[in-house]
Amino acid sequence: MSNFGRFMKMLTFHMKIESAGQGMYAVALRHEGRSSTVVYNRNTRQMTFSGDARINSVLQNNKAQFAKILGVKKEDIFVPGFELNFALCDGKDIGAYNNLNNILAVDRRNGMDESFASEAGMENITELYVDGSYREKCNGSGYAVIIKYAGGDYKLYTFRSRLQNSCLVELQAAITGLEILADHTEIRIVSDSQYVRKGLTEWIFNWKINHWHTSEGRKVRNIAHWKKFDSLADGKYIEFRYVRGHSGHFENTMADLYARDMSNG
Repeated sequence: MSNFGRFMKMLTFHMKIESAGQGMYAVALRHEGRSSTVVYNRNTRQMTFSGDARINSVLQNNKAQFAKILGVKKEDIFVPGFELNFALCDGKDIGAYNNLNNILAVDRRNGMDESFASEAGMENITELYVDGSYREKCNGSGYAVIIKYAGGDYKLYTFRSRLQNSCLVELQAAITGLEILADHTEIRIVSDSQYVRKGLTEWIFNWKINHWHTSEGRKVRNIAHWKKFDSLADGKYIEFRYVRGHSGHFENTMADLYARDMSNG
């Protein structure tokens, strides 16, 4: 396992926009009883820090993550008085998380809730190949779940769905797979869906501490499904391996074919 394949501590902050204008924002921050202020220039992405040195050090060490939180705001949302809770993954290697060849993992065993990115995953782990399909022309949806047990045996499950969104059907497939493997604590989900891969390993931390709202203050889409996926992950170690769709990957290709077949209506 590479040197970035380590669990990282999640640090939670509260922020409030004190003033905004001409692309400049003054942001008041709190973390573990300490306070700081950051002035952020949206155009140049420059930050000026003042206040508690410890908070400022953490923010500077995780500047790319913090800038992403500040930079995605629309001006009609990011106004004085806007408040947000957010989490930073201390020491996160963003490049490693964005590398599609890497494993992303979450570990919720023994009361933990941590994540990491790594070049290699766990050996002898049960693998869950999932894919979903929505065909607008026939208004049909379906998905497939292929389980490859550590011993090498396969098991196939296929389902029809009433959902009318490809990303959501992919998520439904992953949810069903975890339900089938309820008695397994170590699972690798293999999918061509970034929605599934990123959702549980990166986005969900901030959604939960904001009562299932996005960083722009809007309700998370498909909340019921994400809450279900989140609850099924409790007590488990789950890896996510991304495979590009229609790239000739055997199990992904089979899952895609079965999902398409089930979506024919």
